[in-house]
Amino acid sequence: MKIRWLLSAVAFFSLLSYLGVWGYFMLTRGAEPGELPVPDPPFVSSAPIEPVSEAAGGEQAEVSGVVPESSVSTAADLVEKQGIELSASEVDPGGFLVLTVYDEQDPQAVTVDHPFGVTVRFYPVRDHLAALLPVKYTYEPGQYLITASGENFLESFTVTVKDRDFPTQELVVEQSTVDSTINSSSANEEYYARVQPTKFQSGDQALWEGAFLLPVEGRVTTEFGMQRITNGVPGERHGGIDLAAPLGTPVLAANTGRVVFADLIALTGNTVCIDHGLGLKSWYYHMDTLSVEEGQMVQRGEPIGTVGSTGFSTGPHLHFAVSVWNIYVDPQLVFDEAPAI
Repeated sequence: MKIRWLLSAVAFFSLLSYLGVWGYFMLTRGAEPGELPVPDPPFVSSAPIEPVSEAAGGEQAEVSGVVPESSVSTAADLVEKQGIELSASEVDPGGFLVLTVYDEQDPQAVTVDHPFGVTVRFYPVRDHLAALLPVKYTYEPGQYLITASGENFLESFTVTVKDRDFPTQELVVEQSTVDSTINSSSANEEYYARVQPTKFQSGDQALWEGAFLLPVEGRVTTEFGMQRITNGVPGERHGGIDLAAPLGTPVLAANTGRVVFADLIALTGNTVCIDHGLGLKSWYYHMDTLSVEEGQMVQRGEPIGTVGSTGFSTGPHLHFAVSVWNIYVDPQLVFDEAPAI
């Protein structure tokens, strides 16, 4: 009986071994030598699974089918900018516009026809061309046509010059001072011979860094654009601002740039002009002393001299002005923010 049970057990285990070998052979017969059979993947639903976005702090937000607004690509995002853009459709007298041209390689190929009395010069800035267009404070309110053309575009714009009131200021000045400065033909000739040419020259790099600084802390005694009447005689509008400050107060460079004029002349006294590039300059008149020289690079906030009362002046103050090419613009514009190019 024991022998029969033992023989049955051996036969049963032999059958199991045979079935195991046969099963292994069936599974591996399609595989290359040395490979193991690849099991079927787990069940994957044919319906898409919505992603779960991350919330702040690594926490998961609720699952939502709404795509965040910031990640939506519009047609404008996908199309490369072309043609020309103006920074604004309205401008104050004494303001300026920034012109930006896309899809043009040669600045000389772009021309701008306009009524504002200055040649528009474009410069390469990153992936585009940029230019500053000033509007003198003498322009009457109304609509003005600007037409721009290049190798790849021709566009026209209507720009509105807004209405702006400029106050009047009456001055009483020693006649000898008037005669040796604003009424002097030699003083005016010196200014136009030595200073005026610098207004038409500028570097091709934008050197300014952020908004412009007030060059000296002081009370504004004459505003930009004021109509001056000196000893009863009307003169030109004031091209900058006058800041009253004690004699010897340090005067700071309003922004980074290169000194293109630094000298004493009869009309404006000790004078400094800093070129910030692309036609943008800052001017400092009537100083007592100068601490910079022509060709020198200066940084925003660096001392360039001291407050004085030289040239056509009635007392210690700094005349500060900003120009785009040969047109003076309101300094408040660059105090508020840097020109965006």
